[in-house]
Amino acid sequence: MIDKGYSVYSQFGEDGILQYLISTLNLSNKQCCEFGMSGIIFSNTYNLVENYDWFGIYIEKNKSTIEKINKGVIINKEVDISGENSLDNILKETSIDKHFDVLSIDIDGKDYHIWNSLTNYEPNIVIIEINPFLNPNEDYINDGTKFSSSFKSTIELANKKGYTLVCMSGNLIFVRSKILMNTELETYITSNPTKLFLNDAVMVSDTEISFRRFLKKII
Repeated sequence: MIDKGYSVYSQFGEDGILQYLISTLNLSNKQCCEFGMSGIIFSNTYNLVENYDWFGIYIEKNKSTIEKINKGVIINKEVDISGENSLDNILKETSIDKHFDVLSIDIDGKDYHIWNSLTNYEPNIVIIEINPFLNPNEDYINDGTKFSSSFKSTIELANKKGYTLVCMSGNLIFVRSKILMNTELETYITSNPTKLFLNDAVMVSDTEISFRRFLKKII
């Protein structure tokens, strides 16, 4: 599925992959939520809001990031695992549906914990960052010693919540297993997710991850 990728704003082709999934799965809710983006650049959902008239919720703690977002509902908060600023509590103050179409989480740390804490909403597609430098068979749930969580641990969380991995673009992209049924993507439910793991992650700066296949020059 990674061959469906292209980027308008997204970092690793998620714009194109989302268009393919939306079309193939006949998704029509046209609602999304994202947090952890750096303004518009590297957003996984802003193309949908800007160019396809989607309803978007952007939750950001940094005002400098908020100032770069021109469309959608903008909420100046830091998403937490529990309490007033849990994702459940923030979303319940909005009009977003229980089964909104796309949730994108990219906060370089407690991504796993935030998704695990979400109980009142079941987005159809979840895009979530992991630590791609860890072995895909390694168990690791972020505890502050390394950034983000491992491929395996995130897969296990997704399966527990009823989701199937359909692509690793750099981030992991999951779809609710129920809506994969009776579509051409149904085979992902029983396939080995480790086959989708990208093992060519590199650090291109002190803070930025990329993958060799996305670079113009091989490092």
